[in-house]
Amino acid sequence: MQKILFKVSDKVETGINFQLSTSSNIPRYDRLTDLSGGNLKYAEWNYGPQKRMLASAYAAIKSEGMLFNNMRVTAAYQDIDQERITRRFKKDDRQTQHEDVQVYSLNADLMKQVNEHNELRYGLEITHNNVNSVSNIVNISSNTEKAGDTRYPDGGSTYSTFAGYATHSWEISEKAILSEGLRFTHTGLNATFKDTSYFPFPYRTATQSNNALSGSLGLVLMPHDNVRFNILASTGFKAPNVDDLGKVFDSSPGMVIVPNPNLQPEYAYNVEAGFANLFADNKWKLEGSCFYTLLTNAMVVKDFKLNGKDSVLYGGVLSKVVAAQNADEAYIQGVTGTLTADLNDNFSFKSSITYTRGSYKDNENDTIVPLDHIAPLFGRTGIIHRYKKV
Repeated sequence: MQKILFKVSDKVETGINFQLSTSSNIPRYDRLTDLSGGNLKYAEWNYGPQKRMLASAYAAIKSEGMLFNNMRVTAAYQDIDQERITRRFKKDDRQTQHEDVQVYSLNADLMKQVNEHNELRYGLEITHNNVNSVSNIVNISSNTEKAGDTRYPDGGSTYSTFAGYATHSWEISEKAILSEGLRFTHTGLNATFKDTSYFPFPYRTATQSNNALSGSLGLVLMPHDNVRFNILASTGFKAPNVDDLGKVFDSSPGMVIVPNPNLQPEYAYNVEAGFANLFADNKWKLEGSCFYTLLTNAMVVKDFKLNGKDSVLYGGVLSKVVAAQNADEAYIQGVTGTLTADLNDNFSFKSSITYTRGSYKDNENDTIVPLDHIAPLFGRTGIIHRYKKV
């Protein structure tokens, strides 16, 4: 890693950031302990070395002009390579799936102090992703090689975004701050399935173009020095990316996820409220918040059919077909709390806990289904001891 800063003048500085990293092979423990018919399913299951290169450059400018007081423009490029290497138990064919992702981005962020009580921030962001996926199968006995099925579309995929935003903060008084924000985002995706011999997709291309306007409105109230309340309402969205729309992989034994070109964006509507309270001569602090998100058109993985079939052969195993699909609604809600206390000059105490739950309505079966990737109840409690310089 190397960073270089060059101060052109009191009002202009530029910088360069370069990073290069790699890893060893990383065995995937859960797959290497997976059993089939009483025997191990895999002899090898490794993530190959993950190679990542990042290069970015920025320019920061200070000005007393009408348009901005501070401006920062950043251009960046990333190149990420990773492999998945698998071989079935007592089989000679070792398959390597290789992914190469190139990411280009340009960000411009500006801030203007309109007056003593009003601050305006605005900017734009442009990103472009190239995803190339190749695969080969090598027989470890004969050393012969042939093409294999790829994890992502073998004809290549691109995913691009363009966004512009503006936020405004208004200090109404010493006891109240109001903030508002708007963001417009355009996304575009193109994926090409070139070789359908491994998987008989009924389509060769998947193309999407989506636009969304999202916003936020927040209020912070400080009735006196020791108490703060905040409330926030916001909207958001997620458009299908290459991973959502173009991936083929066995998510668990006997189940394979296939692309769904009809997948549409999901939209989020969020509300959050919280408080912070200092007491006992400001030595104790209690904080808490609750949040609720409604997802419409939520992307969830459900049973699917490919060419009219609910099961296909994948990797020599008859596997149930599933795909990311849009559900009508999903819900995420939770609470979090933290207590911090200075017990004396040498000891402090801190404890926090967070509870989250998520579910979606499966209208076909008239059931409520838990959402994936929702964290369980978790917390942390600790004692901190300070003595002189230790």
